[in-house]
Amino acid sequence: MYVWVAPRPPFGYAETNARRIKEKILQKNEMTAFLIRIHRETGRRGAEKDWALDASCQIEGQRNWLSKMMGDA
Repeated sequence: MYVWVAPRPPFGYAETNARRIKEKILQKNEMTAFLIRIHRETGRRGAEKDWALDASCQIEGQRNWLSKMMGDA
C-alpha cells in the first residue's frame, strides 16, 4: 500500500504565532465563542474574556505547529 503526501499543504501552513491568530480573530467579523468589544475612545477591538482568548490562541498555535511538524517528519 502506498500513500502519497504532498510536500507542503496546498494553501500554506496554518499560523503558529498566538499573537497573530488573536489579531486575525479580532479583525474578522464572524461568529466566535468570544464576545468582541470595541473601545469607544481608541476604536481598538478586544475580547471580554481576554485571558480565555489568549489561551485559545496559544492552544491553536500549538496545534498548528504540531501538525506542521508531523507533516515535515
